Amino acid sequence: MGPNLGIPGLGPQASSMAFALVILAVILVARNRRARELNLQRLWVRPVLAILFIGAMLYQSPPPLSVASLAVMVAAVAVGGALGWQRGRLTHLEVHPQTHIITARVSAVGVILVLGLVAGRMVLRTALTGPRFDSPTVGLLADGLVVMAALTMLAQQVEISLRARRLLAQAQSDLAG
Repeated sequence: MGPNLGIPGLGPQASSMAFALVILAVILVARNRRARELNLQRLWVRPVLAILFIGAMLYQSPPPLSVASLAVMVAAVAVGGALGWQRGRLTHLEVHPQTHIITARVSAVGVILVLGLVAGRMVLRTALTGPRFDSPTVGLLADGLVVMAALTMLAQQVEISLRARRLLAQAQSDLAG
């Protein structure tokens, strides 16, 4: 069991999950400091895994079906898409002029943003439960954060894919012409 992070109302299980997310954030930020080769054919894998993970979370405790919940989810999709597109734009891409190998270096801000959204859902779901906070609004906002995280990852990968393909086509035309 992880240490208690001192967040009021955070139980031992949520505290352990938060501690794991902090460790994961440190590892991911450190890992993404160097440029990695980008495989255009596998850019779809990470968003699909994220969507499956988030779908499982929402299946376990689904949001209520109402106009308000649909509005929150649509807003989460829109904001997540915009954040992801911006996060993708912050990713530094380079194409080697002779080999046409594409390398990418992801911004640490983007990694922390996605993990922060998932952590926010955990905190809302755990810390704001009980008779005082027994409101479907709290759960709906928490679910909205998770949907926002998934769309952030998806939009980022789409933006990176489109930009990488443009850079690759430009490098190939420069070499040929």
